[in-house]
Amino acid sequence: MNIIDIYTKKEYTCKKCNGQVYYGKVTDESGKIVTKDGAWPNGKFGKESNVLSAAVDANNKTKFHECYLSNVQQQYRDALSKLDPASLAEKPVINNMPDVSKDATEKFLSEWNNIYVRAQPLIAKHCGAGATAVQKHIATCGLIHDYFQNKSN
Repeated sequence: MNIIDIYTKKEYTCKKCNGQVYYGKVTDESGKIVTKDGAWPNGKFGKESNVLSAAVDANNKTKFHECYLSNVQQQYRDALSKLDPASLAEKPVINNMPDVSKDATEKFLSEWNNIYVRAQPLIAKHCGAGATAVQKHIATCGLIHDYFQNKSN
């Protein structure tokens, strides 16, 4: 059980010892964020968040605050017991983008830019004279998406 990402900006006063604390996210030993319900972090903040958080000492932000340590340990054990290994398996990456190595990325961006610039007269004609820059951009991105979709098939 470790602490990362001290997400509160202000100090809070501990109700038990009147010491100053911050709050941070709790991770397991491998560094993965632990959630109260055993699911993926829901990306919400405050009371709606499902991420397990704990009080940390204001003077040492890597150390859990002692007053609530036993409570956090129990919540941590409960959270680990709710883990569903199948739901936490790596999500497959489904896309038709090229390899993300540096050379492939540079080649892809160069090709994207080349297509984007060359497609502008066609897009302007397709969208009409009254089209905004945003409408032209969306149409261009859709055209390029289709190009790479068909290129990878």
